[in-house]
Amino acid sequence: MHICFLYPGFPPETHAGGIGTYIFEITRLFSNTPIKISIISRSNNFFDEKVERLSLNTTLYRLGEEEKAKYNEIFLFNNYGFKNYYQRVLKKVKQINSEHSIDIIESCDWGAEGVLLLDDFYERLIVKCHTPSFISESYNPMNKPYLSDEIKIEEKKFIGNAKTVICPSNSLIQKISEFISINGNIMIESYPIKITEIVQKRDYAINKEIRLLTVGRIEQRKGHDIIIQAMNQLQDVLNITLDVFGADTPTKSGEYISSYFLKQLDKRLQSKVTFHNEIHRNELIKKYAEFDIFVAASRFDNFPFTVLEAMSAGLPVIGSNNSGIKEQIIDQNNGLLFDGTPSDLCKKINTLFQNKILREKIGRNGFKYMKNNFSLKSIKTSILSNYNSFLAQ
Repeated sequence: MHICFLYPGFPPETHAGGIGTYIFEITRLFSNTPIKISIISRSNNFFDEKVERLSLNTTLYRLGEEEKAKYNEIFLFNNYGFKNYYQRVLKKVKQINSEHSIDIIESCDWGAEGVLLLDDFYERLIVKCHTPSFISESYNPMNKPYLSDEIKIEEKKFIGNAKTVICPSNSLIQKISEFISINGNIMIESYPIKITEIVQKRDYAINKEIRLLTVGRIEQRKGHDIIIQAMNQLQDVLNITLDVFGADTPTKSGEYISSYFLKQLDKRLQSKVTFHNEIHRNELIKKYAEFDIFVAASRFDNFPFTVLEAMSAGLPVIGSNNSGIKEQIIDQNNGLLFDGTPSDLCKKINTLFQNKILREKIGRNGFKYMKNNFSLKSIKTSILSNYNSFLAQ
């Protein structure tokens, strides 16, 4: 079997958040197996084309963008630029296919980089949905748009007309269906994650200060402001800090969203919140165990890797009772769900602070949940089953 992946970010040169984590994990999952893997991703070097052998069976092709496309402006302002890049993707797929026939092409939804393959490669094409920009941007009214309106139209065309669409959660399927009709087959597939690499939490004691952690792109959709509002309400009750790891994003006015969120923070708490920007995943997976509680306050999320990583570390998790997060957390078992309001988040944080036995129970159960449901063997079996079902259609 020969699988070709089209993904905008492949670490370490480019990442693209959870999308980059996914493509890194899935190619590593099938590294040094009989399956041949070809990856087409972006390069930060303009006009550059690089070929890198990642393992015996895995080859990475990086395509550089035009110089005008610096900082992803290709998506916003230069429609010719993105069409030209997608033509280059199509050309590269045809070249790879001529050298070794491709059985499956998997392209992510964000940016619709494989949309030109709908004609020539329809029978071999899978669209893997993570969160298309037309959904994520609907939760970010203050943010500067990530992609142009024209590309968001291409995303809808791409997902709606693909032979097969794979999503990590039922919630994402339901949300996409609010925007478009999906004409192809739909499959559910959890994310692959190597839990044994993530440093384990050993001590659930809390002294005078409770340390919160959240990870994700800094934007309205991720709900950092909900956590900050909860901290304002808790400041007279708890000594509390918040660390945020994630790329900052600009508002339409040009101000970074982290600055806007910090303005909502009571002055007495200014030193209690730290935005660290992005961090290499090799460092991030060591960080979870250093904190007391992980908070996923997203207004909408697909099936976030960060929740899975926090559980893998045995870190107690509090998550929004919505979207894919509610499909990850069994309330009062491997995490706590809150209703999306700062006041309810306050209650859940205070509950965990007051109860070490509950903190430890949730942390241990989170790790067990990951071990029982996300072992590399079971995930690999599930993914291969979906690929074989696709080929049998």
